[in-house]
Amino acid sequence: MSEIDDLDAAFERAALSSGLLPPGEYAVRVDAAAARKSPRKGTHGLKLRLRIEHGPNAGRVLSADLWFTEGEAARITTETLEMLGLSNLKPSQVLALRDWSGFPWVWARVEHKLRNGRTFAEVRSFRRPDPSLPEFSGDQR
Repeated sequence: MSEIDDLDAAFERAALSSGLLPPGEYAVRVDAAAARKSPRKGTHGLKLRLRIEHGPNAGRVLSADLWFTEGEAARITTETLEMLGLSNLKPSQVLALRDWSGFPWVWARVEHKLRNGRTFAEVRSFRRPDPSLPEFSGDQR
């Protein structure tokens, strides 16, 4: 193992010892949304609160930001809203939702990130469940 690998392993051990959710994929469902505005660029977006659906981490909460900007980020936001069953709603309608139980669950890929001296679990991407696979047996893959 190289010194760089040792450094990365130490970072992961420290993050896990602080109670952060381990990196991996989790079955999540949106259970709340809030309006968001980037303090740096003024970009509007949504902050989604995601609840883990199954397994030993069931009930734990993550958050993910979706930004309404142009270019590649717009494509990712559009695809994510569609995956979450929200593409036919205006952002104001998403903010008004109170019952999220009818919306689909998705896989969220979580990684540990270090920003401004703080380590946190960040949702990096979403993907739909594969209907051809048997039902998952836990909340993490």
